Amino acid sequence: MNRDGLDRDTAVKELQSQWPLTEKAMRADHVIDNSGRIMDSTFQVERLVELLQG
Repeated sequence: MNRDGLDRDTAVKELQSQWPLTEKAMRADHVIDNSGRIMDSTFQVERLVELLQG
C-alpha cells in the first residue's frame, strides 16, 4: 500500500483480482520456486539459464 500509494480497499481489490499462483504456474513457460532456501532458488536459476542457452 505504501509503495503504490493505495488505500486499503483498493489494495484488497487488486490482490483479489490476481490469478492464483497455481494458475500462473500452469500458464508459465518456466517457474522458479523461491519459497525455500536461497541456494535452492539459485540452483533453479542456474539450471534455467543452462536450458535457455541451449
